[in-house]
Amino acid sequence: MASKRITAAALLLFALSASAQLSDPTIRVGPLTTPLDHSPSEARFVAAHGRSGLLEGYATTGLEAWVYPFQLFKNYRPYFRHPGAKESIDAATLLSSIEYRPESITRIYTGKDFTVSEKLFVPLFSFGGFITYTVESKSPLLIEARLTPVMGLMWPADLGPASVHWDDAHHALILNESTNGYSALIASPQWTADSSRSSTSATEVQFVLQPNASGTATIAWVMSTPKKDEPADLVLLYQSLIQTRSVLESGAADFYKSERENNLQIETPDPVANQAILWSQLALKQAWSCNPSLGCGFVAGYGPSRIERRPQYAWFFAGDGLVSADAALNAGDYSSARDELEFILRHQDPKSGMIWHELTHSAPLLDWAGKYPYLFVHVDTTLDFLNFVNQYVTQSGDKEFLQKHWPAIQSAWHYASSLVNPQTGLPQIPPDKSGGNEQARLSDDLGLSTSWVATSASYAHLASLMGDTAAATQASAASARARALIQTNYWSDAHSFWIAGHTVDGKLFEEQHSGPSSALDLDLFAPAAKEKILNRVASPDFLTTWGIRSVAKNSPGYSPTLYAQGSVWPVNNAAWATTYWNAHRSATAWNLWRILVQLSAYDSPGHLHEVLQGDAPIPQSQSVPEQTWSSSSFFSATVRGLLGITPAPLDNQLTFAPHLVAAKWPMLKLRNLRLGSRVLTLKLDSSAKELKLSIDNPGKPFHLVFTPELPRGARDITATAGDSTLTVTAENFSESSTATLSTDIPKGATTINIKFEQSK
Repeated sequence: MASKRITAAALLLFALSASAQLSDPTIRVGPLTTPLDHSPSEARFVAAHGRSGLLEGYATTGLEAWVYPFQLFKNYRPYFRHPGAKESIDAATLLSSIEYRPESITRIYTGKDFTVSEKLFVPLFSFGGFITYTVESKSPLLIEARLTPVMGLMWPADLGPASVHWDDAHHALILNESTNGYSALIASPQWTADSSRSSTSATEVQFVLQPNASGTATIAWVMSTPKKDEPADLVLLYQSLIQTRSVLESGAADFYKSERENNLQIETPDPVANQAILWSQLALKQAWSCNPSLGCGFVAGYGPSRIERRPQYAWFFAGDGLVSADAALNAGDYSSARDELEFILRHQDPKSGMIWHELTHSAPLLDWAGKYPYLFVHVDTTLDFLNFVNQYVTQSGDKEFLQKHWPAIQSAWHYASSLVNPQTGLPQIPPDKSGGNEQARLSDDLGLSTSWVATSASYAHLASLMGDTAAATQASAASARARALIQTNYWSDAHSFWIAGHTVDGKLFEEQHSGPSSALDLDLFAPAAKEKILNRVASPDFLTTWGIRSVAKNSPGYSPTLYAQGSVWPVNNAAWATTYWNAHRSATAWNLWRILVQLSAYDSPGHLHEVLQGDAPIPQSQSVPEQTWSSSSFFSATVRGLLGITPAPLDNQLTFAPHLVAAKWPMLKLRNLRLGSRVLTLKLDSSAKELKLSIDNPGKPFHLVFTPELPRGARDITATAGDSTLTVTAENFSESSTATLSTDIPKGATTINIKFEQSK
């Protein structure tokens, strides 16, 4: 049944979105089952995102509203009744469809003689939000909005109960938090005297709304800054919010439209793929969150509050932020990638140079660095940070960032270097810290050692750009030494597979993990060993029809329902898709990528869950429905893996190595492809015996390395650019062939033709 659930949801969305155009990101899901009789886990997650707040939840369990770092209310559920009726109708039983847009969510409820549209909207830059109803009914209809007021801090803080009282003069519910002086107001211009302090429980309140003459009713909320807790002040904030709602809505819509128009656009003949790619970029914009004390950065995701997780992962993780910054960089959004790096550096440990792990929105109100153990715990994050700084500078050409932050980057390098055991040449995990695997206590792991190989090479390049030849030479030597040690330390002849790491007492860690695939991208294992790893991960031990398990099913500790003991992670699928493309195993790579496209239709359309079970294609119970790094890694795998795009403006070069044989797309178009200050347009047309690449370059000339994938055994390959014949180098692999040409691209329009014959 589980696999049918995901397939049905995916096919439904595919059918609904098949006619969507690249310029219109709207996703409509419906009709849903009426009555809505499936379990809460099968309902569609909805989230309206602002920079400073959030409205999210499921129809079956209710919505919760946040103005960071406070949850204002939870368990929000609408009910409908005609005046004089004894019973109210639970709106969840009438939910017929949902419309997802980047700036808002609209849920449609259909009754016997009425239709109600419910718009969920949180402004980008305001400390509040709206739920607006539009009613079409033959007779008057009342809306009962039931909710539980909270005024509680985000995980992991708990301030105790807030004071809650009704302000009848302003038709409002007032919430006060006395410790820090925050206060909030929940109200409606269509409030009626039937609104009550309680309904089904002592803590629940009820707003009864009478739609106005145009059939609309709005409930809104706003939170004040500390010490601004007088009702009159809150009322003024609320009135200002209500009066500017239409302006705020149009402003949010214009913002997302501008982002779509100015960042990388990928158009294929497949509207389903187009929709998934577009929404993976929009998910990045929705994940950008601001805190007056901490600054702005990417949050890890959005999911409903679950016990102590309030709400699920809607706070900052530096490691997750780096994955998102990488996706922003691949989208050509250099400013967001740089802003995330600036945000991460703002909270770097000034003493050790270590990069932090986790920052809740509540951190400014807590002893976050002292009382709680989450800030400086993951040693791998510092290495990932240095790798991405190099990626950012190389791909954007932003040497000014490097110069501005060089002392902080050096400090991070010194911390990373301090982890290396002089005897082994590889990093070790201090007893009070963690590597990438939080669930296992290891002294070292393959992921950290792989990162060290890349990090030391990255720092060598950065130091070279800064003119520090001695540091560059030293770092390069460290990378070479570590590279030579990987297979010796992390290969098991007994299992013909890599070793995930070693325990704190020096014993072999028995679990067989599917990561890190980056070790193969870096060619850290001999060719024969690499082939064995690729074959094993593509075998049923790891590979399922919904992705790659984190732990092999025949591994001693395999447990398919545990977080990291055999579960399937979209972020891991994306990494492996890129690795298989790099290894010219396009069939496996394409299947993994198409799985991610399908998963983007499963729950909150356009977003990807955090983790699925290893024995069934359903999310684990703790999975986050909108996990930012899942969407981010899918987009990066699309750009860097499927399309093989590598901008290098410092070298004035663009590499374009698309793997499109399995896709069978006759056309691919890329707009707003950035190469430094240039904004390029590329169009690739393909047929059985020819590829035509059209390039529009409005800027200065650059060098192009074009390596398209061709059908296996392609022969008699020739290439021309206008009247010029280009030199082509062909290579044959087990699943495909490639043709590589290298040429200068002038300003203006250029067309490159590659012709070939297919082997019979």
